Amino acid sequence: MIETLEYVINKADRIGASQAEAFFFKKTEIEIRAEKKEVKIGGLKSDVGTGVRLALRRNGGFSLGYTYTTDFSKEALEEAVRQALKICYARKPDPDFKSFPEKSPHKPVPNIYDKRISELPAEEAINLVHQQIETASSDKRVKTIRCLTNLSVSEVAILNSLGVSGNYNASSLYTYVYVLAEEKGSSGVGWEDYTNCFFTTDEPIKIAEEAMNLAIQQLHAKPIEKGRMDLIISPDALAKLLIYTFIQEVRADRIQKLQSPFVGKLNQEIASQKLTILDDGRIPRAVGSKPFDDEGVSTARTTIIEKGMLKNFLYDTYCAKKEETKSTGNSLRHALLQVVPKYKMEPSIGPTNMVVKAGTTPLDYIIKEAKNGVITKDFIGTHTSNPQSGTFSIAPHCAFKIENGEIKHPIKEAMIGGDIPTLLKSIEIVGKDVKHVLLYDAALLKDATLIAPSMLVKDVSVSA
Repeated sequence: MIETLEYVINKADRIGASQAEAFFFKKTEIEIRAEKKEVKIGGLKSDVGTGVRLALRRNGGFSLGYTYTTDFSKEALEEAVRQALKICYARKPDPDFKSFPEKSPHKPVPNIYDKRISELPAEEAINLVHQQIETASSDKRVKTIRCLTNLSVSEVAILNSLGVSGNYNASSLYTYVYVLAEEKGSSGVGWEDYTNCFFTTDEPIKIAEEAMNLAIQQLHAKPIEKGRMDLIISPDALAKLLIYTFIQEVRADRIQKLQSPFVGKLNQEIASQKLTILDDGRIPRAVGSKPFDDEGVSTARTTIIEKGMLKNFLYDTYCAKKEETKSTGNSLRHALLQVVPKYKMEPSIGPTNMVVKAGTTPLDYIIKEAKNGVITKDFIGTHTSNPQSGTFSIAPHCAFKIENGEIKHPIKEAMIGGDIPTLLKSIEIVGKDVKHVLLYDAALLKDATLIAPSMLVKDVSVSA
C-alpha cells in the first residue's frame, strides 16, 4: 500500500503541489443485530479508500485541497490528485497553515491487533449473540432484548512529502445488550456494553446478565422531589457528558477561537484536586490506541488536568504550528453524529483514550457517602450541551434514588442542570471501578474511548 501512496505523492509533486499527503484506510467488519430476542441482521462488509490532501503555496500563505477515491487504478489516483489541486486554486490562502507534519519516529503500540478477529467466522459471532439473548431471557419479566455485536479490523497507512511514513493494523470488539422488562403495568429498561481490541466470549455474556438485572431493578420507578443532591456518575454517563463538553472544550482550535470556558485558564485550578485527566494513545488493548494519529504524528500521553490544575490542551499539527508548539498526536478523521469512513474526512482534533485517573474508593463506599442523591448509569440529552459555555440540562437514565447511603428505588422524570466548570470543581470522590467506554453511543467516535471510574459530585441541581 505504501507504493500506491508514493505514486500519489510523486504525481502531486509533478503537477505543482507544494506539499502532499496520502492517507489509506480499510475497514472490514462483521456486524450482528438482534431485535425482539431474535437475530435479524448479520453481515460482513468492507470499505476502503485513499484521501489526498495537498497544500499549494500562494501569495498570502498556503491553499489546501482535499479529495478521496475508492478506485486504486493509476488513472483514478491521478484524477484525485488533480481534483485536490483544483480545490487548492479555488480556496483562499490560509495564513495560519504552516506545513504538514515533518518526519518523526513511530513506536509500535502492543496488543491493539487480534488476528482471531480477522479470521472469526460469522457463525461464531452469531452464536455469541444467541448466547447473550439466552442469558438475558432467563427472567420471565424480560419482554424485549436488542443486541449489537461488531467485530472490525482496520488497516491504516499514511505518507507525505515531508518524510512521514507509517502503517499499522488494529482490531476491535464492541458488543451491546438492551433489555426491556415488564411487571404489573410497569416497565424498566437496562443496558450494558463492552469494548476491547481482543475477542472474548466471557465479558459479552456477562454484560447480558447485567443488562437484564438492571432492567428488572428499574421496574416501578418513582418521581423524586427537586433539590440540591449528590450525584454519582457512572463511566458510561460520564462518557456521554464529556464528549459533548469537556473533550470539545480542551481542543486547541476551540481555545484559539475563544470558544471554550477554559480560555486563559492554563496552569490554573479548574477542577477538584481529586481529579486527574489525561489523553493516552498508547495503552495496550485500548480501542483508541495507535502508533500515530491520522496525519502521521506519533501518539503520546498528554496530561490535561493534574490534581485539578489545567496543564495542556489537545493539538493537531495545524493548531500546534499556529502557536509554535508541538502536536500532541490528537489528529482524528471523524465527524460528530455521522458515520463517515476515515478516508473521506480531513483531519481535525479529537481524543484517543481519554483517561480519568482512578482513585481507591470502591463504588459501594461511594454510595454510602451519598446521604441524599442520585446514581445514574446514563444521561439523555447530552448532545444539547453547549461546549462554548459548558452548560448542560440532561436527564438521568437508568438511575436510582439514594437515601442515607442506600439505594432505595429507581427514578423517573428528573432533570439535572449545571455546567462543566462547576461540576469539575464539585467532584468529591473518584472511584476505582474503571471501565473502557467506546465513544460510540455518544458521538460515533468508533476509535476513541473514555477510560474512567465512577465519581461522586456534590451539590448538583436536580429537578422533577
